[in-house]
Amino acid sequence: MKNKSLQIIKGIIFIISTIFFSYNLMLNNKLINIAITIPVSAIFAIFIYIKLNERFKKILSERLTRNLSILFFTATMINLIKDSKNILLLLGSYAIFFFITFTVNYIVELIKLVFSDINRKDIIRYIVISLILVIVIVLAYNLKKSLYEQYDLIYSIDSGWTFKNIFQNFNYYDIRHPLLNIMTYPVYSVVYIPISVFYNGENIEILKAIMMQVINIQLVLITAVMISKIFKNKNIFYFYMMSASTITYIFFFEKYQLCVFIIVAYLFMKENKKNTLPLAVASFGSMATSIFIIVINIFNKESLKEKIKKTIKLSLAIFASLCVFGRVNVITNGYNDLKETSSHFANEHYTIRQKTYSITKLVKSSFVFLSSEKTGEKYLWKDIIKTPSVLGVLIVLISLIGIISNYKMDYSKYLIVWSVFLAILFMILNWSIHESPLFNIYFAWAIIPATILGMEKIFEYFKLNKKVAYYSIISIISIINITSIVQIIMCLWG
Repeated sequence: MKNKSLQIIKGIIFIISTIFFSYNLMLNNKLINIAITIPVSAIFAIFIYIKLNERFKKILSERLTRNLSILFFTATMINLIKDSKNILLLLGSYAIFFFITFTVNYIVELIKLVFSDINRKDIIRYIVISLILVIVIVLAYNLKKSLYEQYDLIYSIDSGWTFKNIFQNFNYYDIRHPLLNIMTYPVYSVVYIPISVFYNGENIEILKAIMMQVINIQLVLITAVMISKIFKNKNIFYFYMMSASTITYIFFFEKYQLCVFIIVAYLFMKENKKNTLPLAVASFGSMATSIFIIVINIFNKESLKEKIKKTIKLSLAIFASLCVFGRVNVITNGYNDLKETSSHFANEHYTIRQKTYSITKLVKSSFVFLSSEKTGEKYLWKDIIKTPSVLGVLIVLISLIGIISNYKMDYSKYLIVWSVFLAILFMILNWSIHESPLFNIYFAWAIIPATILGMEKIFEYFKLNKKVAYYSIISIISIINITSIVQIIMCLWG
C-alpha cells in the first residue's frame, strides 16, 4: 500500500513537471494554445508514466554511469538556457530528465544495432575516415570561418543562420521544422558545456562550430553505413561518402544532415523490425515533409484495419508531441504559417519543362557538383531551369533499372516512395525549383542506392568486372568533387 502511494505521488509529480515543461516551451501564451497544451500534456504524462515507469526504473538501476551523466547534462542544459521562464523550466526538470533518458537509450540501441555485425576491417575504415574528416574540418574552420558563418553565399546554404539561430536558440520555430530545436539545442548543449568549462577564450565560436560539425559528420557517416546495410551493398557507402551532396554538407554547417539521418534511421529500424514510432515523429519534427516516408507502410503485409490503427497511433503521437514540446501553434496557426512560407518558396510560374530540367540537375548534383559561377558575392549553380542535365537523365534511367530489377525486395518500396515524393514536391508543389540542388542530400540517400542497384544489373548484363568498374567510377567522381569543393572554398577566400 505504501509503495503504491509512493508511485501515485511520483506520478503526480511527473504530470505536474510535464505541464510546466510544456508551458515553458510554448511560443506564445494565447488562450487557445494554453487550453490545448495543458490538458494534452497532462494526458500524455499519465499515459507515458503508466506505460514506461517500470522500464524507467529498470534503466535507472542498470545504467548508473550513463544516467548520472544524463542528470548532469540535464541540470547544466537548464542552467544554460537564458530565459525569463527559467523557474518553470526548473520545475519541468523531472520531465526533461525522463525524456532525455529514453531518447539517449533509444539512440544507443540504434547505434549498437548499426555496428552489431560490422567486421574489424570496416570498423578501422570507419575510424580512419572519421579522423581524416575531423582533421579536415579543424583545419578548414580555423582557416575560413565562412564555412559555418556564411549565409546564402554558397548555393543558398544557410550555414550562419543554422549555426547561430537554430542550434543555439532554444525557442527557434519554423513550420517547416516544427520540432527541430528540441533536437538541436541539446546537441548544442552537449558541445557548449564541456567547452565552457575548460575554455572561454576568443575562439570559442570556432570550437563550438567544429564540435557541432564533427557531430554532423558522424551523422553522415552513420547514415552511409545504414544505407549500405539497408540495400545490402557496401559500394553504396563509398559512393555516398564521395558524392557531391555529402561533401557539400561535410564542409558546410546545415540542418539537413540530421533530417536525413532520422529518415534513414527510421528505415533501418523498420528493416530490423524495431520500434519506429519515435523516429516517425522525429522525421516530422525535424522536417515536416519527411513524414511522407511513412507512406511505405502501405506495402506492409498486414490488414487494412491494422494499417489504419497504426496511422491513428502515429497521428496521435505527433499531435501529443507538438503539444508537449510547446508547438501547438502548428495546429492552431499552421495553415497561416504554411501559406506564408509557401509564398516564399513555391512559385506557380515555372513550366513543366523548367521543373523537369531542375529535377535532372538535382539528380546529377547527388553525385557530382554542377557547373557553377560567381555572381557578385554569391557562388551559384548555372542554368538550373534553362537546360537539362544529360548525366541527370542517365542517372534517372539507371535508377529505374535498379528499382524495377529489385521490385520484389522490400527496400525497392523505399525508393519508389521517395521518388514519388520528389516528383510531388517539385512538379506539383513547385518547391524551390530555382535552387533544387540545395536539397540534394535530402534525396541522395535514395538516388544513390537506386543508381548502384541499376549499375549492378548493367555490369552483370555486359559481364564487366564490378570491382574495376566501381573503383573507376568512384575515382572519377572523387576527382571531380574534390576539385569542385576546393574551388568553392577558394571562392570564399576571395
